Amino acid sequence: MKPKMIMMCGLPASGKSTKAVELAKKYNANIHSSDEIRKELSGDINNQNINDLVFQTLHNRIKEDLKHNKSCVYDATNIRYKQRKGFLCELEKIPCEKICVLMATPYEDCLKNNNSRDRKVPETVIEDMYKHFDVCWFYEGWDKIEIIYYPNSKGIYGCPFEWVESVKNFNQDNSHHFLTLGEHCSEVAKLVCKDEIDNVVRFASLIHDNGKCFTKTFENSKGEITKEAHYYNHERVGAYNSLFFDYSSAEDITDISVLHIAVLIRWHMQSYFIKNEKADKKYKNLWGEDLYNELVSLHVADEMSHFIL
Repeated sequence: MKPKMIMMCGLPASGKSTKAVELAKKYNANIHSSDEIRKELSGDINNQNINDLVFQTLHNRIKEDLKHNKSCVYDATNIRYKQRKGFLCELEKIPCEKICVLMATPYEDCLKNNNSRDRKVPETVIEDMYKHFDVCWFYEGWDKIEIIYYPNSKGIYGCPFEWVESVKNFNQDNSHHFLTLGEHCSEVAKLVCKDEIDNVVRFASLIHDNGKCFTKTFENSKGEITKEAHYYNHERVGAYNSLFFDYSSAEDITDISVLHIAVLIRWHMQSYFIKNEKADKKYKNLWGEDLYNELVSLHVADEMSHFIL
């Protein structure tokens, strides 16, 4: 039987380390923690100046264990898809089962948990990670993805239809949008439904901009006050928050379907930045044919809705 490489993925104070201990016992696996290695190498668990050395050491230890048929749990935040994908590429010649465990804990609960811990992570750090979180997906190279929900977190933001109604009066304060947030999302969903898209894309279209409620600012990237609103990283925040909507109205929506919805929301802005054939090919290769086509459908509907008065 091949050893397992289990990578934890989640915000600080989302419950990663607690779950890592459970998984290590279940699979008789070694835990490799970035925090513990940081403490071992520098004497300071908070030392962020040796990150390259920490993760090089962590990766080497995991690879050595796997080569000796020993399962491992990789305990770190692992919030960026490029880093996750990059490490999986390092394991290509090592036979192992690659499992990602996503700790789906609402941002607000992470802050509460963090405040109750002895070693607190600065809230600005957690907020920055929240705004740069890449939900995991199979294009990274996973054999299996498991979602561990925080207690009572499923459906806390209500169903997509209720959410759209709740933001019908949300002024986007942006010249690219003539409609309110709720009107815009409703129109995108109508346009997508014309193509008889399945429930995953339909739900993604309804809440694709839900992150705008959490990211709206009248300050630009230079820190200057502007008349127009900006929504930096709303696609990442919206993708993360989409994990906590109520999709029970559709019987065919599983946990992986929910993650699929989140991935569509994460990437729904990318087509606006693909300016040439080379970039288009790059993302088509990353996403795969099916996800690429779903994102194109969502993008076309999103773009068309901008011209509806």
